[in-house]
Amino acid sequence: MAKHTAFDKQLFRLVLLAGVPAYSLLLVCLAFLGWSPAAITLVGLLLGGKILFLAFYCFNKVSFQFRTLSNLLEAITNGDLSMRGRLSGTPKKNRGNSENQKPDNQDALAELIFQINTLADTLMAQRLETRESQLLVGKVINNIDIALVAVNESGKVTLANQAFCLLFGGEQEQILNRHVNELQITPLIECDPNQPLDWHFPNKSGRFSIYRDHFIEEGQPHQLLLIKDVKALLRSEENQAWQKLIRVLSHEINNSLAPISSLSASLTAYVDRPDKSQKLKDNLGVIHQRADGLIKLVKGYKQVKQIPNPDKTQVNVLDWVNSVVSLYPDYSFELQLPEQALWVMGDSSQLEQVLINLVKNAFESHAIVNASSDPHQHPSIEIEALNDKDNVVVKVKDLGTGISNPDNLFVPFYTTKQSGSGIGLATSRQIIEAHHGELSLSNRGKFSGCVAEIRLPSVADS
Repeated sequence: MAKHTAFDKQLFRLVLLAGVPAYSLLLVCLAFLGWSPAAITLVGLLLGGKILFLAFYCFNKVSFQFRTLSNLLEAITNGDLSMRGRLSGTPKKNRGNSENQKPDNQDALAELIFQINTLADTLMAQRLETRESQLLVGKVINNIDIALVAVNESGKVTLANQAFCLLFGGEQEQILNRHVNELQITPLIECDPNQPLDWHFPNKSGRFSIYRDHFIEEGQPHQLLLIKDVKALLRSEENQAWQKLIRVLSHEINNSLAPISSLSASLTAYVDRPDKSQKLKDNLGVIHQRADGLIKLVKGYKQVKQIPNPDKTQVNVLDWVNSVVSLYPDYSFELQLPEQALWVMGDSSQLEQVLINLVKNAFESHAIVNASSDPHQHPSIEIEALNDKDNVVVKVKDLGTGISNPDNLFVPFYTTKQSGSGIGLATSRQIIEAHHGELSLSNRGKFSGCVAEIRLPSVADS
């Protein structure tokens, strides 16, 4: 294999070779003109020395420039981004200034220095941005109330935020680089992330939700664990549910007990008076009616809690809508259905019951508005079915009174209707959520009335 010759040495040889023809021609001319050998020798020595001087000057000049650029690139590679190359014509006082202007001339070396300086400026800006982002992420990680810990492939903790350290009652220095077996958190890494876990940490016990993910740092795989205490959240939601239930039950029970108490006191005075027998019967009838109301309330609560699991099959949404519409032949509907069939997986009987409840509510709401004008007029209800990405959406729209209290829409036994039970919407939402869907109600905005929207995952026709 031929030995490689350095570029600066090649340039040195080229300068020498470029001067040899002129040097030889000059000596021949001097001899032809009759110069003495001593004179020719003197001129040859002077001219040869000059050529050697120029060759060495070019060699040193080029070597200096290349070594300077090499040192500059080596500094950038090693992370020192403060060094800059000085462009030709740049004043000495501006040396190191990063705001370099692109050279206008055709100086290739100046262009190279400019590009290296631009690279250093870009890397410095990126380093500053990365450092600021890391500081921000570090502050966020340390201040969130979710415990966060990262474990490397060997099982040692490489990252732990303040919330995680509080679970152990120690500082970060006491947690980092410790093995998961030593911290006794190995089951957290192996548990089912979809199920909350009851766990006892040295400084806290509770019910925790575990989220796991993976990332790579410096080429090494790591596992990230997010540990959130859901006991407090569940307790808060449970308390809110109990408060809503107690508020509604108290309202309904008081509405029944108040007249029962009042009528019972009146009946005591009527027992021995024959002329008050009819009054006695009437009061007993009211007591019986209110007692039946309480029985229905308890049965309704039991009905909400005992909805069976759906027996799912493929359901054609268009047939589902049309089957419900056919139950109301005397009413008017405006159907907006696509030509192509839409399919969902569900229990057809339960889904029909949901749509019946929504249609019935729409008619009753519409009837309240029309009661003063024409109580025998049948309202028109809009039903729309459409495909929205991976979901099928069914909307029931009315022109009724709208929603006055959206916070209590799905609270069991809450109703604004005189003969309502208050379990229709609660049961309907429970059915839809059992189908992995959503049920929502909202006012129509610029129009009067309400829109009930059922959203279910769509499936392909098999």
